[in-house]
Amino acid sequence: MGQDGPVVAQAGISTREAEVLSLLGEHLSNAEIAARLFISVRTVETHVSSLLRKLGAADRRALAHLATEWSRVARGGAPAPALPSPVTSFVGRAEERAALAEAVTSHRQVSAVGPGGVGKTRLALAVAADTAGEFADGVWFADLAPVTDPAMVGAAVASAVGVGEKPDRGLDESVIAALSDRRALLVLDNCEHVRDGVAPSWSGCSAPAPR
Repeated sequence: MGQDGPVVAQAGISTREAEVLSLLGEHLSNAEIAARLFISVRTVETHVSSLLRKLGAADRRALAHLATEWSRVARGGAPAPALPSPVTSFVGRAEERAALAEAVTSHRQVSAVGPGGVGKTRLALAVAADTAGEFADGVWFADLAPVTDPAMVGAAVASAVGVGEKPDRGLDESVIAALSDRRALLVLDNCEHVRDGVAPSWSGCSAPAPR
């Protein structure tokens, strides 16, 4: 995986193709890329075909993955975890911390449950920071405590991840599309009061979600 950046750099792609590749990494459609770059959809199609050939990619999904890898190499490594900074250091609970870390790195979806006030959020944040290196495409935290309407869960997660609504799809679909082919960790906190909004929307995401 770490060799994808050099492969892209050595593929002889043009500046315009590089721009198209970058937007493919944002999971934009050909029409959206055309509008962003002020070129025709047919021209975008030509660039995509050229990128598939030059980079030896099987499809658009593979190109999007290459774009993500290329961007990370250009930044000098994986993105920094987007997690709240704890006021104090995390002490103790080594057994639970290790068990949750193993679960998060081994399973698609993980839930940390327990009575209020026992420190589930602190534990989840500590584990997210511990395992950030396992999630090369990013780590994000979404606090759902302020969300009162289950229908607004998607908006809260989209804000945390930094995904905007696309013309042809809603926020839920946009976030799922952005994360579906990435190795990422999404921490959803305070889910219990909006379970109806969490379960149907994010069960399709590939990002584990401790809370």
